[in-house]
Order: sequence, then C-alpha cells, then structure tokens
Amino acid sequence: MSELYIFCGHLGSGKTEVALNFACNLKSPVKLCDLDFVNPYYRSREKKDILKENGVELISSNKGVENADIPGLSSKVGTAIMGETNVVLDIGGDGKGARVLGTLKDRIEKSNYKMFLVVNPYRGETDSEEGVDKMAASIEEVSGLKFHSIFYNPNYSFSTTTDNLKNAVQDGLNRFDKEKESYMIGSFPVSYFCGMKELIDSNIEYFNTIKNKGVNILKINRFLKNPWEL
Repeated sequence: MSELYIFCGHLGSGKTEVALNFACNLKSPVKLCDLDFVNPYYRSREKKDILKENGVELISSNKGVENADIPGLSSKVGTAIMGETNVVLDIGGDGKGARVLGTLKDRIEKSNYKMFLVVNPYRGETDSEEGVDKMAASIEEVSGLKFHSIFYNPNYSFSTTTDNLKNAVQDGLNRFDKEKESYMIGSFPVSYFCGMKELIDSNIEYFNTIKNKGVNILKINRFLKNPWEL
C-alpha cells in the first residue's frame, strides 16, 4: 500500500528542504506535492529538475499560478493521494498554511498517512517544548489531522556548524519516554534528526549514537538557496 507523508512546520523551520530530501531518499517512484502557498522564497516547485533526477514527480499549483501566493490547488493532488504511488506533501508554514489540508482532509483520512512537524529549535516559536505543542495544536486544529511525530531540524542553513547539531542533540534529545520507547519533544516522539550531509558524515560515530537509540538520521543536501545567493 502506498504511503502519504505530510510535512508541516513554522516559516523558517527548514520544512521544504526536509521534504525535498525525504522525497529524494524514498524508493521511487514518488510524487511531491508543493502546497506551500505561504513562503515566497523557498519552494519545492523551483527544484523540478533535481527532483526528476531523483525519481520524484513534482505536482505544483494549477497552471498559470505557479508563482502566485494563492491556493491554486491542482486536481492532481487529490488524485495522487488516492493513488498507488508514495506521496510527499510540502505544506506552508504554521496554521495558516495548513488550511489547504482541510480541503483534502477526507481523502487524506482514507489514505495511509503520517503527518510530521518539522521543528527547528533555533527558531523562537519552537525553541521550547511549550512552543512546539502550541505550534502543533494550531496546525491540528486548522487541518483536522493529527501529528505522528517530529523531524528535529536544528539548522542555520549554510551557517550551521557541527556544534549547532551537537548542542541540539544535548538540549532536545534528553527526554526519553520508556513507555513509547522514543525521545520526546513536547507531546510528540522524535522520529528523525536532520543535519547537513557533510556535517553528519564528518562526525558519523557521534550521530550513530542517536540512530542506535531509535532516532533516524536524515542527511540534508542543500537544494535551496537564499535569494541573494542565486
């Protein structure tokens, strides 16, 4: 049975980069639906060629409104959700961006879905467990869907250092729930730890200790760049 993976998170959490990398790491064929109508800078739809090279088919806004900040929702999205191919949904920031999920709720609930909250501890809105729970609650209320777990993404884009990642491990992955057999942030288990590929690989022994404790590692290739880097 096909799987549906939904990525939500606050503006600046690195959600789109995480969704891109996750989709490229899935066994192809995969469909990535760009439903981010909030962020004007980082959009999956701008990386169509990279996705294609990795066996990922991009489904974006309706033709003619690809670059507009309005919900030009393609009918192909609903069809993809009910299809037999694995699908990744890249959803816009916080509760506002999650409104689009409400229009797809009936189909999503009939699928085999998991909704993930991308948490960046270096963003003010999610730098505490209370903030994480507040963010999650706002998205769940608007979408009518429940989160499965957290993708912990402690990154400063190109400025990220190994120390940033290690500090995040020490500060964020320090509460283990024996009943759920998982590290917890707020009310949710952590299923993935995300870090730039070169930083993870250069300290692989350290980060393998996280993996050995049940947290998957997502090595991030930086596909997206700031407007001033283009």
